[in-house]
Formats: sequence, C-alpha cells, structure tokens
Amino acid sequence: MIKLNVKGLTETIAKFDNLKKDIQDKALVSAVNKTATQTRNFIVKKIRQTYTIQSSELKEKINLRLANKKFIKATIIGEQKRGALGITKYRVQITKKGVSVWIKRGSKATKFEDVFPGWRGNEKDDTFQRYGEMVMPKQGRYAGKTATRGAYKGWGVRRQNIRKLFGPSVRDLMSSIEVYQAAIEFADQKLPELALKELRFYTNKYFGSK
Repeated sequence: MIKLNVKGLTETIAKFDNLKKDIQDKALVSAVNKTATQTRNFIVKKIRQTYTIQSSELKEKINLRLANKKFIKATIIGEQKRGALGITKYRVQITKKGVSVWIKRGSKATKFEDVFPGWRGNEKDDTFQRYGEMVMPKQGRYAGKTATRGAYKGWGVRRQNIRKLFGPSVRDLMSSIEVYQAAIEFADQKLPELALKELRFYTNKYFGSK
C-alpha cells in the first residue's frame, strides 16, 4: 500500500496564498490523483521488468482510492485475496508434450509435467486439469459407489477435481523491496512537480501568469 498526501507541500502551497482555499484544494486534488495514476503505471512497468505479466492484468489488480476536496489523499493498493494471478496470466506454452510457464523474464521455464505429473493446461478457463490416474472416493455421497455409465462403468473410481493454479498476488509483487522503494521515490518526486504545475494552472486561470 502506498499513501499520497500534501503534508509535505506547505511551502509550495504558501506561494499561492492569493488563491482561495477551495481553488487550492481543487488544484491539489488534481495533483494527488494524477500522481497516483502515474505511480500505478510506474509500478506496473517496474513489475513487468521482472515478471512476464501483461500490464492490463496488473492494472486490474492495483486499486486507486482517489482524493477529493474533503480528503486530499490517495492510496494505491494491490489486491491480496483476489489479486493472485492465474498461472496462465504469465507466459505459457502448451504443447502435446506438456505445459511450460515462464514466471520471470530470462528464467528457465517451469515444466508442469515435472512439478504436477499428469497435469495439462487449458488457457481458456485458466485452469490445469488432472488427467489419467483415477482414484477411489474416500468420503462423500459417492464413497464406495461404482460408476454406472461411461468408459469406467462398474469401476469404483472418480476423476480428480479441477484445480486452479496461481502465481504470487499483486500485493506481494508490489511489496518487494525493489518495486516498493522505487515507487515511493517516484511518487515523492512527482507529487511536488504536479502540485506546482496545477497551482500555477489555476493561478493563470484566475489571475493571469505568476
């Protein structure tokens, strides 16, 4: 989580004391929100330098709580529970030989036939389904029963359940020291620049150039 506010802009704001407070606030809200948006874009680029994820997938999982005149602060939050990206959101290669996934750029592919024997990928529904081996149900309504139709008629077996496989959550990716520190530095530099720009804009709008 990254928080943005105008507490450190006292000197900058004081230079524009000819503006009414509501106009100052309007300029500062604009500056904070633009900084939040640009910082999110910076975070996405920073993560994608290491991980093979599409920018659109990352942006969808990084939420912005934008500023308003009542609360001139913004928050950038990476989702945790819903922020985990399905494994097929990374670079995936599915062939007859099996499934390979590249989580990080420049790294060797993870071959799922080595990690999860018998698994094959399905890009469409973002799952990896177990094929081949069949198991006896140990509990539940079908425990001890046999198949009554299909290829396994008369067999006391059932298919393994479908599972979704996930990579790290976006919050975890954002929280890495390299990404987090770089994002903080970017925001700390960008916010004063945009605040000065917005305050000048509104000064020019109401009083001419300053």
